[in-house]
Amino acid sequence: MKSWFCAFVIIFLFLARPVFAQELDSGIYQFLVNQRNVHTGIPASFINTDDTMLDGQAATYDLAIAGLGFLQLKDRDSARKILEFFEGKWNQGGLCNFYNIQTGACGIETTVHLGPNMWVATLALQYTFLTKDRRFYPLAKKIALWGIALNHKGGGISMGPYLDWGADWPNVFGAESNIVAYSVFRAIAKGEGDAASKVSMELEMQGIRNFLNEGVLLKGSDGRLQNILVGHSALEGTLMITACDVVSMMLLVFDPKELVTFFALQEEDLLNFARERFIVEEDGIRGFDFSDQEASQATLRPRMISLEWTMQMACALRHISDVYGASADYSGDQEKINRYRKEASFYAKEIDKKSIGLGEMLFYPYATKDTLQVFPFAPWWKTPRGDVALCGAMASTMWRLFYDKGFNPLRIETF
Repeated sequence: MKSWFCAFVIIFLFLARPVFAQELDSGIYQFLVNQRNVHTGIPASFINTDDTMLDGQAATYDLAIAGLGFLQLKDRDSARKILEFFEGKWNQGGLCNFYNIQTGACGIETTVHLGPNMWVATLALQYTFLTKDRRFYPLAKKIALWGIALNHKGGGISMGPYLDWGADWPNVFGAESNIVAYSVFRAIAKGEGDAASKVSMELEMQGIRNFLNEGVLLKGSDGRLQNILVGHSALEGTLMITACDVVSMMLLVFDPKELVTFFALQEEDLLNFARERFIVEEDGIRGFDFSDQEASQATLRPRMISLEWTMQMACALRHISDVYGASADYSGDQEKINRYRKEASFYAKEIDKKSIGLGEMLFYPYATKDTLQVFPFAPWWKTPRGDVALCGAMASTMWRLFYDKGFNPLRIETF
């Protein structure tokens, strides 16, 4: 039965031809609907994985970007149902990292992290802007205020309120989660009528900029960028590991002139860092690894490509191209517009070589290799077990959709 199923899927693999926009929209929408549980209305993070622990599990981050995907595909009702789920689950302790799609209870990770909560706030704010329905704005604001109340150090916000089996999260400060939080604070500061709330959001933004300058973006005596760190622990010191998503999030949140003003960096400084550290050619495609060679060796794993983070970089490149092309603050540098758009398109085409078609569905694998630990400091974080020609991931699939739509989820317009 399994061999028949594999043969059936392989027939539908889209490896030898481009994926067209209409086909992508329809196929990804069918994937989203297929993943959705009829009882809770929330979609599972993975399909066709051999990892039983991931069966029926939905990462909170994945749910948030699935909601953003539904919005991009004009299905506001499905996005609303995901937000209603989170609205019902919200309490002052924050949202769990995973939920069981059948029961709606916390799933395999009961840990509460800043990043996934801020992605839910991002969904609520984008929903507010795109639909003009302010029902979920209070949820976004509650999450923002919850983040402000977490432990701080050097302007950065801790990864969570509780110590658990994974780490002493109140004393761990992650770069990526703070950058996403910055986007949320900025949107609320722009749209908030209450002066005190606006000031508190702006103070958090200033603190995060300080955190990034002092603890994440390492420069030499000549001012040149030397490293970009994932963050640090107040108990264990600086985490001398770099991660591709920190770079892509920086590029998605801060426009080129903001990079210069706040961090004395050009977008090319960040892009060249990513190109030098993360780009690999593996398994028939070229894309971005989760981290660099040093981290890969420390984790005792081969290099691999993250389809999700490669598409994040593609979205970042397209965003920069769009900024240069559309903003009156820029000179309309046609060379940069074309170069960044061409590079972004290249990575989308590379990732499309790994697209999976099953029936009417279209989706993408999480990474080019399965069952590998991603980072040395997180033994529980592994790529899903299962044939990567069959096993699909919500995260990779949504970022491929965002690229096609020219959608930057972390640039939230005033609502």
